[in-house]
Amino acid sequence: MTLHLAKEYINVMEVLVAEEVENQLQDFSQTMLPYIRKADVATYALNRLPCLYASSKEGFERQKKLGIKKYSKQIEVAVRQALIAIQRDPIRRFTPLLSPEELEYQGALLQLVSSLPKHSNLRQEVARALRKAISIEKPPRAVSPRSSISPKVRRVSESCLY
Repeated sequence: MTLHLAKEYINVMEVLVAEEVENQLQDFSQTMLPYIRKADVATYALNRLPCLYASSKEGFERQKKLGIKKYSKQIEVAVRQALIAIQRDPIRRFTPLLSPEELEYQGALLQLVSSLPKHSNLRQEVARALRKAISIEKPPRAVSPRSSISPKVRRVSESCLY
């Protein structure tokens, strides 16, 4: 595992999809919104669209213009399909990539490492120790109540995971 302190590139398609998700969610009722995870919608749509990476502000603007001009209709359709797919699968399993506590710890660790002098042995030793500590396996989570769901239903449900 490598500790990245700064992101040097961005997939502009993620920005365009996020904007389209927000746009289409405005048409949903307030009662439905809590049941729709924007991350699920975005990942579903992004898996069906091309990447548009940029590593500079100029590149970002160029890729954004290209994305709007060439892919706006595809983005709209992919997000619409994502919203339909997300609503259709009410029993989908969801385990966040990182818990709120893990996100908080990760932020604190990054602040700690970045506060140390660059190119110092101490910084390298701290980063190495943190990587080792983070890689320790966590205890398994409790068994899901989904175990009572038939294997066929579970397969269909899990095929829609994003």
